[in-house]
Amino acid sequence: MGADTVKIFCPKCQCVYHPPPVRSRSSSHHVAGAAGVDGAAFGTTFPHLFLMTFSNLVPDPLPPTDFRDNSFPSIAVDISGKTYNGYIHIVWADYRNNDADIYYSRSTNGGTTWSTAVRVNDDPFGNGKDQFFPWISADPNGNVHLFFYDRRDASNNVNFHGYYTRSTNGGATWSANERVTSVSSNPYTDFGGQFIGDYNGITSVAHKAHPLWTDTRNGNQDIYTSKISWGTAPVASIGMMPNNTPITIPPGGGSFTYTGVLGNNTASPASVDVWLKLTLPNGTPYGPLLNYNNVPLAANQVLSVSGINQAVPSYAPAGAYTYWALVGDFPLTVMDSVGFRFTKQGVVNNAVNDQEWALSGWGFDSGPMDALLPEAIMLLDNYPNPFNATTTITYNLPISGDVDLEVYNLLGQKVTTLVDGRVEAGQHSVSWDAANYSSGIYFYKLSAGEKSYTKRLTLLK
Repeated sequence: MGADTVKIFCPKCQCVYHPPPVRSRSSSHHVAGAAGVDGAAFGTTFPHLFLMTFSNLVPDPLPPTDFRDNSFPSIAVDISGKTYNGYIHIVWADYRNNDADIYYSRSTNGGTTWSTAVRVNDDPFGNGKDQFFPWISADPNGNVHLFFYDRRDASNNVNFHGYYTRSTNGGATWSANERVTSVSSNPYTDFGGQFIGDYNGITSVAHKAHPLWTDTRNGNQDIYTSKISWGTAPVASIGMMPNNTPITIPPGGGSFTYTGVLGNNTASPASVDVWLKLTLPNGTPYGPLLNYNNVPLAANQVLSVSGINQAVPSYAPAGAYTYWALVGDFPLTVMDSVGFRFTKQGVVNNAVNDQEWALSGWGFDSGPMDALLPEAIMLLDNYPNPFNATTTITYNLPISGDVDLEVYNLLGQKVTTLVDGRVEAGQHSVSWDAANYSSGIYFYKLSAGEKSYTKRLTLLK
């Protein structure tokens, strides 16, 4: 990397750090970055490194003025745990149309590849009006917000306003630009041709965006902010902040703790359901682990509960999980949801049921509801597959009954019985330790009542 390289990373949290820009007259820049995009709300690791090259950066100074208005790109990482979790968003001022425009690109794979750059400001192309000093952020719901300086309203292309736009679909499209400032700023007033927008910023939460900027409406450099309300906020919102990330659970089981936040976004009392569930390493949903029914919330109330403890049993398959909290009207209406990841390192051979996913600490007076029962008998894919030498088999029972779970080789010979007896209704997992068996293809068969189901698994040593 050459002299224009900027290393962008933060060793304390899962965001990308963008330092104050430095002056440069080069026509292109390289930006190197490190992004923690593992889905947790907080973290200490940065598994993704990326390098981007930008051409057509605006000249410095930008005609017809002689003040500095070039800046390095601004970067935001989506760590919401929702649809666009892990997306990296980047914006910069670009001169490809012979005036300054704001361009945007995104990466959905940790910076390995980037989307085609798109122009975000919606004034006419090549109109000689400049947009510059963009700042971008991603909110806890995965929406992306952008604030920038804009000269479209200035006949002399000198004075500037602050403009805002947002994307609610991961950067695929952007809303119509909105002018935030009511009075334009003259860059020659108290700026002295220097540093007019280096320390602007924007943040957003609960369908409200808050840009922060410098302008000179009163004849001096002053700091201003504004509240931009948009969309319709859900009745209730939920959040989780895990402790001691990244979370790794040993093969014998363990637990993790987090702070949960539940809020009423309305000016009226509300009653909501809260439930917790998992996405297993093979992508299968599991749960709910626990439900809380009819949790009362006063108008505009926000509850913050620390020290919530979630146990992870020994039988849980090895791999990466997503842990979800949802609020709404259980089970069909979800007002809001949030998730973070944890990893299980291995499995201890132990056939137990989902009651060992013990959860405590939310403290809602209404108490837990029974877990939602499966609607039909189902034999799920084992995980991992192929495996060496332990794999986990999961099955669903809508009602209690006698169950046989057996493993056969390619010759049709039964090699082991994993379950033989009466099993309660619910979702169950059992591990098969095949350390004493030869590599090859095996079949596992579930018999419950008059029905049977068979799937294939592969043992590799």
